[in-house]
Amino acid sequence: MDMQTYLGNRVITWQDLKTSPGAVGLESVLHEIDKLRVLLQLALPADLFEQVSPKVVTLYRERAATETLHELRRHPDATRYTLLAAFCQQRMGEVTDRRNGSHCGGGAPDVARPGAGKR
Repeated sequence: MDMQTYLGNRVITWQDLKTSPGAVGLESVLHEIDKLRVLLQLALPADLFEQVSPKVVTLYRERAATETLHELRRHPDATRYTLLAAFCQQRMGEVTDRRNGSHCGGGAPDVARPGAGKR
């Protein structure tokens, strides 16, 4: 399993995919775009985990995120690919959300006020 993808002069590694972006700047934006390109190349179906509880998918993702490549490679194929798919699918959503500005200080999240909606 080769977990490096070359994009122009950049190499995107498993560790790169796991890291959050640094301070907002041109270089970090370009790096996030490169990560998104790698994730999109996987062409994971949007409904891949449709029949699985979101909590379970998150557990799969968290497990993949905490393992090294060596540890991931030791799993049986089905387990390894499930963990990686869960990680990549959720990570793609996070990178996409940031690209669209939802994590760039574009306002406070919607929070229900206590007592709102009660009459």
